[in-house]
Amino acid sequence: MPNELKQALAAVGARGVNALTSHDLTAYVADLPSRALPVWAELEADRLTGPSFRAMSTELDTITEEKLRAMDNGDRCLAQATTAALYPDHPYGRDVLGSLEDVLRLHAEPIEAFHSRWYRPPHLAVILAGDVAVGPTIRLLERTIGALELGPSDPRPEPPPPAPLPPLTEVTLAHHGDPEQRIAWRGVPWGHPDHEAILLADMALNNRGGGLLDRLVQRQALRAAGSSPSFRAFGGAFLVWARPRPDQDAEALTRLLLEPIEALCAGDFTEDDLAAAALNFELGERARLERNDAQVQAMSTAFLSGRGWEFSAGWLNRLRQLSKADVVAAAQRLFAGPQVRVQRISGEPTRATLSFTKGEPTANGAGHSPLFESLAALPLEEAPLQVLVEGVHYQRAEGLSGVHYAVPSPYNNGLSRLTLNLERGGGHDPTFGLAIRLWERSGVGEKRLEDVEDALYRKGVSFGVSSGRWATRLTWAGPEEAIPWAVDLARERLRRPTLDDTTHRQVIEDVITRRRERRRRRSAGWRPCAARRSGDRDLPRAHRAPQRRGSARPDLSRPALKARRAR
Repeated sequence: MPNELKQALAAVGARGVNALTSHDLTAYVADLPSRALPVWAELEADRLTGPSFRAMSTELDTITEEKLRAMDNGDRCLAQATTAALYPDHPYGRDVLGSLEDVLRLHAEPIEAFHSRWYRPPHLAVILAGDVAVGPTIRLLERTIGALELGPSDPRPEPPPPAPLPPLTEVTLAHHGDPEQRIAWRGVPWGHPDHEAILLADMALNNRGGGLLDRLVQRQALRAAGSSPSFRAFGGAFLVWARPRPDQDAEALTRLLLEPIEALCAGDFTEDDLAAAALNFELGERARLERNDAQVQAMSTAFLSGRGWEFSAGWLNRLRQLSKADVVAAAQRLFAGPQVRVQRISGEPTRATLSFTKGEPTANGAGHSPLFESLAALPLEEAPLQVLVEGVHYQRAEGLSGVHYAVPSPYNNGLSRLTLNLERGGGHDPTFGLAIRLWERSGVGEKRLEDVEDALYRKGVSFGVSSGRWATRLTWAGPEEAIPWAVDLARERLRRPTLDDTTHRQVIEDVITRRRERRRRRSAGWRPCAARRSGDRDLPRAHRAPQRRGSARPDLSRPALKARRAR
């Protein structure tokens, strides 16, 4: 019955029950206690062997709402415009959600045919990570999901090779959000011989330390900038992006973005830079693989690539063996290809108006299916209650600087995290937030900002500061032995910050620009929409005010985090 799967899993302590679809795979995920494995296996077996495609109107409504939100998101539209220009007339160039017209044309028959064709053992993998007893779990899976009939199955689908691109493709997109320029190239698939070299090339460009692209931001030549590779089963992409200063046009922005690419292809970096990048990749992998979801992702990549676990797990060893000449050669091959330039300008996005009518499903909420009742009757072990005890699980001490808590790491990866919470924020002093922004752009003594960030990067330490209304938090993360050095560096930077007049003026300009953009978005206000079941809808801004987004990209701001995302 509707929603029973989530209800049954929630009853045994599962969280994060969801499904996701990319261009290369569909995955059904759940984070659950090991004692709930029998319930999960029975439910997944039932979903695979006997799905019921009822309540189509509800599902279509959900997908439609998701598509509307995507169309209302300036960053999502910018990304889709980039991939569409890189891969025209190819599956990778199409939005995973499809068009609204595609969504509203869906009905049960093609969905059932797709399920029968592709939801077969040759295309399926069950991937578990965590507290798993291997033998009993294998037997459980053989009895449940393993009962799925083999049946006829198509070979692994491979799309046709993409058509050649012209030397230069230019796209302009009007949407809400800060102006942004992207330059993209077609990349290589996962497992390609250039894969690891491109990862190192990306870090040479953008590592929040001394990267070739970072220097432009540190010198305030750009408001923000970054680079990002992506690897898929049959192709990939590499892009650099930047947000301009108020006085920069698209031509000037393009020149600035291409300068680091030219320097990279000319070998304007050192072997020490590659060693620092490899260190950050290693630290990121150490932290990442402590998480169950990251272990599942690593095994999923091995399954999807068809290259096997040994090859998939050996990427870091291959990366360490690369020389500067290897990286330069891979970069020259990558950036010799056609360019796609996509520019987002501030403006109202193109909208369409769509009329539709959908009925609301009815269900007997008082009853449950026989499967639900049988699973609810299964005996489950009681979850143990753990009480944290001072002196056993954590240490507490009071000093002149406040209360200190120390918690031993549950992991064995040699990494530490230190957080300092200060009861000071914008509510105490309206200028405090701006002072923090200025301090983030400062150097120390004779060291410039780029020298400070490069030193942290080469030690494998990430440092972040966030300030709210009533509190400010400083966080260090990295190798245990490097944390004291990083704290001393921050202390000295607080005592002797240095900030030149140009940087000071440009930080103020950035703050004013962001505030103006927020006011402009608010002035658009909420747009009324028709009732959920009938009427005309104004697309894509149907249900909410414009998205708000800062100029920084947290996922690209720390080298170790960026290294994890690149995997």
